[in-house]
Amino acid sequence: MEQNIKPITKTLTGLTINAVSVVLDTEAFVTFSMIGDEVGFSGQLVMSGEAYEAWGNDDEYVLNWTMEQLGVEPA
Repeated sequence: MEQNIKPITKTLTGLTINAVSVVLDTEAFVTFSMIGDEVGFSGQLVMSGEAYEAWGNDDEYVLNWTMEQLGVEPA
């Protein structure tokens, strides 16, 4: 049975990186919160492999990587 559905669009108004826990030379755990139109969402992402190696000393990289993983873009 096939049903037609209407996509739900929500506007996000904020993304906060709450914590970054690092296992040296291995991976990082990025804990985040997102808020918006009647939406609240939080979770944790694991940055490892090539993504972790590319981090270097640029903390802006963590924010950009997190947004990419979540499929969001800055306004």
